[in-house]
Amino acid sequence: MNPRQLEQMARQMQKEMMRIQEELANATVEGTAGSYITVTMNGHREIKSIK
Repeated sequence: MNPRQLEQMARQMQKEMMRIQEELANATVEGTAGSYITVTMNGHREIKSIK
């Protein structure tokens, strides 16, 4: 592989990582502990609700 191909591959990987990070930031995750508490968080690790 020549250096130009490596550079192009690195750029593509960087774009893909940015896309995945954005996708994760927009995700919502919910967790439950013993059916007593349910916590909802976003991809920025911010708690959005506790029930």
